[in-house]
Amino acid sequence: MSLLLTLSRPISSRSAIYFIRFILLLTCIIPISLRVNLDTAKFVYKYYIENDHELYGAKVRNSDINEELGRVDILLTDKTGTLTQNDMSLAALFHMTLKYTINPKKEYCTTVNVLQTFQFSSTRKRMGVIVKDPVSQKIIYIVKGADTVISSFSNEPNYWLQESLETLSRQGLRNLVYAYKELSPYYYETMKQEFDDAIMQMSNRGTRIDEIVDKYLDCDLKLIGATAVDDKLQLEVPQTIECLIQAGIKVWMLTGDKLETALSIATSSSLKRRIDIFFEFTQATCQDLEFFVYRIYQLSRHRSKNCVICVDSFVIDLINRLYHLAKTQDYYRKILSNFIMVCYSKRAVIFTRCSPYQKKELVEIIKFLLPKMRICAIGDGGNDVPMLQAAHCGIGIEGKEGRQAALISDVSVHTFKQLKPLLLYHGRLAQFSLLSEDASAA
Repeated sequence: MSLLLTLSRPISSRSAIYFIRFILLLTCIIPISLRVNLDTAKFVYKYYIENDHELYGAKVRNSDINEELGRVDILLTDKTGTLTQNDMSLAALFHMTLKYTINPKKEYCTTVNVLQTFQFSSTRKRMGVIVKDPVSQKIIYIVKGADTVISSFSNEPNYWLQESLETLSRQGLRNLVYAYKELSPYYYETMKQEFDDAIMQMSNRGTRIDEIVDKYLDCDLKLIGATAVDDKLQLEVPQTIECLIQAGIKVWMLTGDKLETALSIATSSSLKRRIDIFFEFTQATCQDLEFFVYRIYQLSRHRSKNCVICVDSFVIDLINRLYHLAKTQDYYRKILSNFIMVCYSKRAVIFTRCSPYQKKELVEIIKFLLPKMRICAIGDGGNDVPMLQAAHCGIGIEGKEGRQAALISDVSVHTFKQLKPLLLYHGRLAQFSLLSEDASAA
């Protein structure tokens, strides 16, 4: 453009000066016009996504993320409410060694007076309620939660419980363990007085409440039994996962469920095919760092990509400790880098018993060790928010756990199957179009 403007004037000794002058004038105008074109293109792609009939209900909250959708290398997905429908149906009850099947058409009810409720939290992994029987006048504390948590509060032998839970988990059912404790009126009033005083505190209120609950309630519990609930997959989840993997996107599942439940869902969702094998990194195989390193070596010797890696919470904690050491020491960074690279070379990875903090840490670890990889995370609940915020691109699903994940995400969708047109069509289209614009500008 500067050359054309210079040639439009009569050639003279000052032509070189005019040429430089036009360059200086146009350097402020051209980049601004290119930026306007770029923003306009992103707005158009946002419109295309929100008006695609296959992406009904989709909402783009960050238009700068359009081209990132086409550069995804690793997809980190939650399980409950993301791969599954989060529509729980009671399948069975276990008490001691007895199993009771449930008739979904029959209603089961009883009447009690609820005195106090202790809400569920991802940190405590349990919720409880204090009730009073209007007939016997007994005050009973009933708690439900993860088997590892509830079992630790009871001194009773629980071999029957562990055996029942393993059987249910292999069927892909989610489990909750129940326990109770009978409270005397004096014991309850003492606990309630301290609890009410803790609520009135202006600082460290949550910590003090947890201390009181642990002191008076979550101790010396008697096991009642366990429930098994069925949570079906969403529509077209296996087809979507297989399509994403064939497109070169690695799919890693992060769940708070037991290892056996996660393995069953991985099989039904097509993360694991018949030709694939499970390779476990668990407390049984990785008791310490030395065993962990040897396990990585064993996996690296397995040349086939037909392998699904399973990691439990014990190894996740070990990985997190290595991550903090790897920031300053190359030896630990090399170990962790070898693990992540071996995982990336296999078909899929499953992380079980993950807390919200651990999900976020795993995203940061991958970004730290694989800086050129683009990480996309998808989830539906408030416990997935840290993971979505840590990833390069966060996709929220508006599910039954509320809209927290959808509201903080870059893009929100209604179902998991909508990832296929979102990533493989709209993402790639935006990426290629913007690359073409950059090439033209250059």
